[in-house]
Amino acid sequence: MMIFGRHTREFRVRYLFERPWMQSSIAWVAAICIRLIYKTSRWDVVMHPEAEALMTKDEAGIGVFWHSRLLMIAPFWEGKKDVKMLISGHRDGLIIAKAIKFFGFGTVRGSSNRDSRAATNSLRRVLEKGEAIAITPDGPRGPRMRLQQGCTRLSMATGAPVVPLACSAKRGPFLKTWDRFLLPYPFNKGVIMCGEPIYPQKFEQNHEEFRVHVEEKLIALTQEADRKCGRELIEPAAEKIRVTKG
Repeated sequence: MMIFGRHTREFRVRYLFERPWMQSSIAWVAAICIRLIYKTSRWDVVMHPEAEALMTKDEAGIGVFWHSRLLMIAPFWEGKKDVKMLISGHRDGLIIAKAIKFFGFGTVRGSSNRDSRAATNSLRRVLEKGEAIAITPDGPRGPRMRLQQGCTRLSMATGAPVVPLACSAKRGPFLKTWDRFLLPYPFNKGVIMCGEPIYPQKFEQNHEEFRVHVEEKLIALTQEADRKCGRELIEPAAEKIRVTKG
C-alpha cells in the first residue's frame, strides 16, 4: 500500500509538471530568479574583438556554451543581437524555452537525440537568413563537456562561424548533476567570456578536426573562466567512441 501511494504521488507530480500553466509559472519564477542573480552581481565581460564585431553585423553566427553554464548567458545576451536557441522537446526543455523568452530569445525545438533532422533544418534556415543561433553542444543529456557534432555540421553547411561562450561565478555550488550545473548565488562576482569566432573554412571540410578544435577551445575558455573566479576546474566526461563520416 505504501509503494502504491508513493507511485500515485509521483504520477500526480509528473502530471502536474506537464501542465502548460504549471510550466509557465515555473518559467516565470525562474526568469525572475535568473534576473535577480544577474542584476545583483558584478560581471567582468571579456570579449574577443572579432566576436564583438560579429554581434553588431547582420551575419550568421553559432554561439556555443556548455549546458552547465546556460543560466547567466540569457540575461547577458538580453538586448543584443537576436538569437534563436536549440531547446530539447523534453518537459525540462519546454520550461527552459518559456524562461528564456523573457530575455528575448527565440527557440527551435529538438536535440541531437530527438527530432534532430527537423531541428537541423530549422536552424539552417535561421543561419541562411543571416541570423544567430545558440546551442549547448553537450545537451540535453551529455556526456558533459563533449561536443556533439550538430553545431559543427551546421557551421560547415552554412559557413557560419562558431563562437565559444563561457561564464563562471565566485560563489555558488556546482550541482551533482550529469553536467555539474553551476548555480551562482545573488550578490556575486563573476566573469562572462566570449572567445574568438572559429570559421569552418580553415578546416577544408575535415569535420572531425573542426569538431575537436571547437571542443578544445570551449573547454579551455570555460576552465579559464573558472580559474579567474578561483573555482575548481570541471573536467569533461570520458569521451565516447565515435563513428564519423569524415
